[in-house]
Amino acid sequence: MKTAILIQSNDDYDFLWEGLFLSWKLNWNWKEFNFPVFLITETKQFSQSHPDCDFKTINVGSDLSGPKNYSNKLIKSLLKLKKEGYTHVLYSQDDSWAFTQPDTLVIKDCIKMFQEKNMDCLYIHEQNWIFPFTFTSDDKNKIQGHRVRKFKNGSRFYFNHGNAIWDIDSLLKVQKKDEAPYENEINGTNRAWNLLKNVYQINIPWYDQDVVHYKGKIKESGAHMVRN
Repeated sequence: MKTAILIQSNDDYDFLWEGLFLSWKLNWNWKEFNFPVFLITETKQFSQSHPDCDFKTINVGSDLSGPKNYSNKLIKSLLKLKKEGYTHVLYSQDDSWAFTQPDTLVIKDCIKMFQEKNMDCLYIHEQNWIFPFTFTSDDKNKIQGHRVRKFKNGSRFYFNHGNAIWDIDSLLKVQKKDEAPYENEINGTNRAWNLLKNVYQINIPWYDQDVVHYKGKIKESGAHMVRN
């Protein structure tokens, strides 16, 4: 698995980038998982976010600005990474700030199980009541005591933008041009029901989108995370 961390953003949300950089830099085991990090945006550089930022930027161009280009930016970025030889991504969002470092043994075993079960996707995030997922009855798979559950075909949010390890080809399969974020999740879920058979989740709380921003402005809780 040649893997990269791929974070979706846009120029208008560069006010999130400092906290985004710091949360990844401080809450990821870079010694064990030294994956390159790529931020998707239109024209700006991720390196502007912090003097120490050494993460890379995929600039998709100003013609792909606006919500309806969400899927277009993702498709273009995935094709670029695939051309460079990457096979998998840990896909994330610009407001998915980690508040703790995920356990190294858990991540190692996630990667191992991903390969053993030939997964399309393994979501690594907390089970939240907001997302009423439906799982199969098979719950024998465990990683370091955490259940790894397989999504049932027909589950709501079968495809979602939560932090996840993805096979690049599988993620590309469920994309369609000219979709905004929510539209991408809803329509992508409908497509994924027919196209992806091996979608799993491990319930690991390690990031929180709710504390970061609201309607295009950083919350005080998000600002507090940056200061501290």
